[in-house]
Amino acid sequence: MSSLRVNSVSDTASVVPTYETKNYLIDKKETGVFETQKTNGTQRLYRLQAPQPDYNKQSAVNYKDANSEPRFNAVKQISGELKKTADAITEKFPPIYEQLVASLDNEESVQVTGVNSASAQKDTAEVEVSRLARSQENEGKPLKSNNSDFERGNNRFEIENKNGSSKFNINVAENDDNKTVQNKAANAINRRDIGVKASVTEGNGNMSALVLKSKETGAENGFAVYDTDENGITEKLGVTEASQEAQDAKFTVNGEEKTSASNSVYIGNGISAVLKGVSEKPTQINLSKDTEGIKSKVSEFVTSFNDLMKTARENLESDKLTNKLKSAFNSNSQNLEESGFTLEDYRLKTDESKLTQSISEGDSLEKALGSPNERNGGFARDVSLLARNTQANPAGFADGSSILEENLAAGASLMHMGLYNSIA
Repeated sequence: MSSLRVNSVSDTASVVPTYETKNYLIDKKETGVFETQKTNGTQRLYRLQAPQPDYNKQSAVNYKDANSEPRFNAVKQISGELKKTADAITEKFPPIYEQLVASLDNEESVQVTGVNSASAQKDTAEVEVSRLARSQENEGKPLKSNNSDFERGNNRFEIENKNGSSKFNINVAENDDNKTVQNKAANAINRRDIGVKASVTEGNGNMSALVLKSKETGAENGFAVYDTDENGITEKLGVTEASQEAQDAKFTVNGEEKTSASNSVYIGNGISAVLKGVSEKPTQINLSKDTEGIKSKVSEFVTSFNDLMKTARENLESDKLTNKLKSAFNSNSQNLEESGFTLEDYRLKTDESKLTQSISEGDSLEKALGSPNERNGGFARDVSLLARNTQANPAGFADGSSILEENLAAGASLMHMGLYNSIA
């Protein structure tokens, strides 16, 4: 056996493997002399001298219990937020440094809804809209709501579209008025998922009408309505003819003609857009680096970093975490300072002009913060790892605690073996 003094350990400590042992808090009041012994390939720690019995709290608290203390809740929450903002910089593809934004010389006919920077190969695109996509609409004729113009009993009709033919049977009761029949027909259609929606509109003079409309735009989504018996319910409702035909959108991109069943279109070059109206003149779309978007992501990261600094000082009563955050900055200080970052009095600050310049010129910001293109290094990447560890184990950074692995520094070789506490 080899002797080893441990600063403190609990006689109530559980048997735990090495990778969990480091998460145990030790009361500094206790001391004890221990020996290590290797039995059947397992290294074990045995107490030779009992600790001082005079203590007011459980001296060893397991990982879960320690980190459930209320004072650690804010630390865990802010650490999670910091990791999220850091990962938004270092883990997202394409990297934020390559994100593009679109600007238009007019937005009357086209609105850009998204830019896929990875697919963009040109800086500009010219779009001209000659026709918008429309859904089909069959607006029924207005009927006196409280009249009774329909045959009593079963009234059958069909609606046919690209989904096939759907049959309907509307049973008209003795006391049903026109509006009741219109509502029965609308409800029967809407209960089916056939790509056509129905509604009943009301007008002046106690008039009402059934309206049918395709759920999606485009010529392929048109439909036909016809009766299948002699009662002629759809004829009386006035919904057999289209008041608006379904049609596709027509537009050009850099002179090339295109059509779409929807007004939400992919223009090409990574650009998605919505067609809003017919163009009086071509719309010019220009792509450029999304400087404001990048600055926004950086600002969120800086705010979360400072929040964790403040929260750690208020709740951990220790410099362990703040020192590690400072160390992460110092490890990347040259690139960070070139990009406009400074760390003063526990606060991370940015120089607006330097940051803007670093975004538009070169790759200094990417080197400073890290990116998914480079898996190692970078301030945001280092902070993300530290935030993850802090969120998992804030107690490990608290004042008045020590890590069992550190207390066993004299027996460092045990850290790489199956170390267990076997306390009598």
